[in-house]
Amino acid sequence: MKFKLGIPTYISVENLARSILSWLKTFWIPITLAIICMLAFYIRIQPLLNVWDLGFYLHEYDTYFQYRVTERILHEGLSSWYSWYDTRSWYPYGRDIAKSSYIGLPLAGAVFYRIIELLGIDIPLIGALVLFPPIMAIFMCISIFFLGREMGGSIVGLLSSLLLAIAPANISRTFAGWYDDESIGILTFILTILFYVKAVKNRNLHISLAYSLIAGLSLGYLIASWGSSFYVLALIALSTFIAMLVSFDRNLVVAYIPIVAVSVLIAMQIPRIGYSFLYDSTVLLSYGIVVLLLLKLCLRKFCGDKSGRIFLAILGLSALSSIVSIAMGIIRLPGGKYLAVINPIYKREVALIRSVGEHQSTTWAQLFMSTGFLSLFIPFYIIQAFRKRSFEHILVSVWVITSLYFTASFARLELLLAPAISIVAAYSLYEIAKPLASYTVSVSKVRRNRRILYGMRRDLAIASIVMITLLAILPIAYVVYITYFYYGTLPSILELSARYNRPYTDWVEALAWMKENLGGRSVVLSWWDYGYWITVLGNCTTLADNATINSTQIAIIAKIFISPENTSIPLMERYNVTHIVVFTSWTAIGQGTGIFIPDGTGEEGKFIWMIRIANDEFGEFNETNYIDVNVGAPTSRFYESVLGRIIPFQFYTRDTQTGLNLYFFKGFYRSKYLEPVFISSSLRKAEDPSYSGWCGGVLIYKVNYPSTINTTP
Repeated sequence: MKFKLGIPTYISVENLARSILSWLKTFWIPITLAIICMLAFYIRIQPLLNVWDLGFYLHEYDTYFQYRVTERILHEGLSSWYSWYDTRSWYPYGRDIAKSSYIGLPLAGAVFYRIIELLGIDIPLIGALVLFPPIMAIFMCISIFFLGREMGGSIVGLLSSLLLAIAPANISRTFAGWYDDESIGILTFILTILFYVKAVKNRNLHISLAYSLIAGLSLGYLIASWGSSFYVLALIALSTFIAMLVSFDRNLVVAYIPIVAVSVLIAMQIPRIGYSFLYDSTVLLSYGIVVLLLLKLCLRKFCGDKSGRIFLAILGLSALSSIVSIAMGIIRLPGGKYLAVINPIYKREVALIRSVGEHQSTTWAQLFMSTGFLSLFIPFYIIQAFRKRSFEHILVSVWVITSLYFTASFARLELLLAPAISIVAAYSLYEIAKPLASYTVSVSKVRRNRRILYGMRRDLAIASIVMITLLAILPIAYVVYITYFYYGTLPSILELSARYNRPYTDWVEALAWMKENLGGRSVVLSWWDYGYWITVLGNCTTLADNATINSTQIAIIAKIFISPENTSIPLMERYNVTHIVVFTSWTAIGQGTGIFIPDGTGEEGKFIWMIRIANDEFGEFNETNYIDVNVGAPTSRFYESVLGRIIPFQFYTRDTQTGLNLYFFKGFYRSKYLEPVFISSSLRKAEDPSYSGWCGGVLIYKVNYPSTINTTP
């Protein structure tokens, strides 16, 4: 059959089909990769689709600080960031922005917005930044495809890309609205590993050096963007050291030294890192690997067969001197969060670190929800990597083992594990599928018996491959569906931890009220969680925010909240506090009962951490004085504190049948020092005895000091 195209040429349907198949055969890899990228983007914009009619909202807290910095770069130029001393946060001391934040993400966001403007797309800045993380996720999928291809070919690359596209840990930090360091950090992380692997594998000196320089630039930008860059620098150093011992390659020298040199030079230009980076323990480790590489190269050239023994002796002496230097304090080990990751026991000693949910250790259930059965491929991959001993497999093995350990220590570090386990699982699936897909066709009985023992028919082989792949992918695909398609993920400013899968505007109302009535001239006291919201959206000065750069000030805030008014008011006056903001979350059970239960996500649940943090600093607060250990409910000591008086609910009794602590609504507190000036709409519902459902919200209190009570209009 033929048809006419309107020109003096006839094309047969058979030839057309053959041409299409040939075209698909040629371009099936980019087509498949494009489909995976579209899938990754579609999954990550689901939170935006859930609240599209309410406008653009960033997710969590730190994102609003990143938005504020990006806005400043766009309006006042990049140079303004270096000289920015913010007086609206951490009052009265302020904050040196350049020395306490990273420039990588805001700079990338500003460039992204300028590109959108050049394309003629009319969208507000916050809308562009909401879309920034899903766009970066597309580049992550493309980058890991090329890295996977270096590991085992295009099939491994495509599988790696697919697994990363649906990885819950990666989605949780790259979905629409999550405009934070991870969205650019993970991309530059993958690019660094990709170009380093290519630098080591390429035998052409000039090309290898070029790849190494690009890897150094990627790592440098990563250091300028994300605190986890120290892990990446250590990962490269450790994997290079192991590769040097297992199978030394001269290309390691060519590839490694430029990465260290370029990334360290870039790091020194970042005020938060500075020249002290030269003496950081991670960088000292990198210097040591450079020396060992050069030493190994020289020994192999000049000492022949004795080089191995000499190198091991020098290595032993170096290890001993390093231990002595650490013991004497010459080399400083990482501190703070970094030490808590390496040594999870350290978290028990610092209440401020333990108080952050994402700093908690990962449970087996969380790990399965994040990786499904993919973690079962890790032992198989490690065995394969040990057998092959190639550099790329050594690097990925170290990557997946260390990131798995750090994930167990800190829940948020699942995002370091996600790309590693995507490659490991993709490579393992491919290696498992190859022998299943190969079978022997024979007519001899001996060969036929062997085929029965070691092979299988094509249809059974294909069915087995499909079964294994589905077992690997379906659990995490189900988690993604439930989380992002069925329940959806609302921006935290709308979700209010109410867990009802519907938006609440209480924080939006409160911040708008602050901006209109208090903006620019008030000092607001709140728990540090809400600092960025109040500064950026409420246009008010705050005492603390999510940067947690001054633990003493956070402890003072905690002391103000859990102390009686006669102690707290003088402390607030010292800081010129004009208003107090608290968030509380409750549910009215049963219509007309007047009984409430706490959700625990507001200050009614966080006050335990206020006690612990204040006690760490001042040593005068005991949990048992504030909590009845028999029923787990607040004591009268708590209700004498500022926070206990402001929260409009009080413990009533414990239900022995359900084990729930029941509370009643006591009304909104008012005294000569504290008066409510704003109560959000959902919290107002608690006054209605017939209401049943969630009734949490935001309270804003004005502070009156003894010297101004009689003069305040």
